[in-house]
Amino acid sequence: MSTKIEFQEGPEGIVFLRIKGDFTNQTTPQYQKICNDVMEKPDVKIIILDFKEVTSLDTSAFACMINFIKEHETKDVRIGIIHIQKQQKDLLEILRLQKEIFYFDSAQKAIAELTHRAE
Repeated sequence: MSTKIEFQEGPEGIVFLRIKGDFTNQTTPQYQKICNDVMEKPDVKIIILDFKEVTSLDTSAFACMINFIKEHETKDVRIGIIHIQKQQKDLLEILRLQKEIFYFDSAQKAIAELTHRAE
């Protein structure tokens, strides 16, 4: 299956980064390029990584996602994840990252919580 990674700008500095298909070590360069493109936008305040249409996620891609969040999340830019699988949630807990990497059940919850954290 081919992988498609795209971003969509929403209102008030919100950017959705959607991954469709397999997210693996072979697609991480594409992911990194798009993430860097998003970070260059001056008005970005919240980035929501949407994994709803990810068909598989390997450990290299998972590590790439974590590195992006840890490197780019600041008091000015908040990053959250929506629609990740239970396996990835469990891995974040095993790695004790659930207080640093935020995941949500919906975009609405992510926007509300991340907006609140930025204040």
